[in-house]
Amino acid sequence: MVAHDLHPGYLSSRYARDRAGRRIAVQHHHAHVVAVAAEHGLSGPFIGVAYDGLGMGDDGTLWGGELLLATYTGYRRLARFARAPLPGGAAAVRRPARMALGYLFGGEDLGGPRPGPDSFPSRLDPREVAVVHRMVRRGVNAPLASSAGRLFDAVASLLGLCDEATYEGEAAVLLEAAASGHGPTPALPWGLAYRDGLTVYDPAPTLRAVLAAGTGPVGRVAAAFHTTLAEVTCALVDDAARRTGIRTVCLGGGVFANRRLTTDLLDRLRCNGFDAYTGEQVPVGDGGVSYGQAAVAAARLAAERE
Repeated sequence: MVAHDLHPGYLSSRYARDRAGRRIAVQHHHAHVVAVAAEHGLSGPFIGVAYDGLGMGDDGTLWGGELLLATYTGYRRLARFARAPLPGGAAAVRRPARMALGYLFGGEDLGGPRPGPDSFPSRLDPREVAVVHRMVRRGVNAPLASSAGRLFDAVASLLGLCDEATYEGEAAVLLEAAASGHGPTPALPWGLAYRDGLTVYDPAPTLRAVLAAGTGPVGRVAAAFHTTLAEVTCALVDDAARRTGIRTVCLGGGVFANRRLTTDLLDRLRCNGFDAYTGEQVPVGDGGVSYGQAAVAAARLAAERE
């Protein structure tokens, strides 16, 4: 038996296809939060907060900012981040400036005022801006993603910290580093909306505030963005707890390698009466996702034997 990612193009999926025997596909974000639950020996259902770059969702879209009601054997999606296009697909991951343009040109409209592309700094090549605009407008090679990691990329670019990433996660690293010289900082504006039974974080007010503050101290804006995501996540968890009655929370996914966000969020959740956990011995990012896949596969096999 081989457990592998739901995405057919991932290495684990290609490896599984080449092996005889049973294959068990595990959704990427389910594996992330189960890895945390399994490390801490939790039982029963829990609220999984899965924030990372990208993973294939069970609806065929790209996920990355998700709240799941989860057990070891399955899950139900409760909340997500608003979707934005990735102009050029993988090229947008390597170039945060494209991700910023994706939010400005084509971020999901949830009813509130949108940030305008004219307010983006003029340092970008106008030819690139025009190409990205056409891609987003026509929906060509610009898949939509509900990704927390890609939102970090966009904010880092809007603040002038990282337009081109030279390694994975660089934009988020630079954003956290910029915030490090600042203590507790008030959050930027944010909103929630409801779509198809899911609670959705609308980052449009946040991005408008980032653009408006672009001439101010970059580090303070970066710190405020971290506070914003902690506040947003607490609101999403509170909403999920009211709907489900579950007060155990597992934080998984590469975004939680960010010490500032993770520490703030764990403190807030615990102060609000939640039992909150994240990876300690098992990596929260893709280094630990195979552990979650194995735990899911083992639980499903055990359930079949019962």
